[in-house]
Amino acid sequence: MAGFAVNLEYLFKHKDEVTMPYKAGYEEDKFLKSLKLRLEDVEPKARNCTEILVYHTQTKKTKSPDINFSPIHQLSSPSTSNIGHLFRFMESAGISHFTSSKG
Repeated sequence: MAGFAVNLEYLFKHKDEVTMPYKAGYEEDKFLKSLKLRLEDVEPKARNCTEILVYHTQTKKTKSPDINFSPIHQLSSPSTSNIGHLFRFMESAGISHFTSSKG
């Protein structure tokens, strides 16, 4: 995880290009790349522009959890909820895996 700030004027000016795609472990990287920043777009602000302060923590790789999705947990009417879409997104993004035998 990294800490940074993005100027809202810049963000609104490029709103059609900027995305927040999700890929486990690459959240900030994908967002920052979508900004397509040039060196002249970057403004160091720390301590009267004399330092660039950054913190970065390494995301620990862990096995995605298994979620038990047996018929008991299924919704009777998919049109009343977006839970099915959410589950499919979570699995495609590598956030979790679905099983009917464990979890």
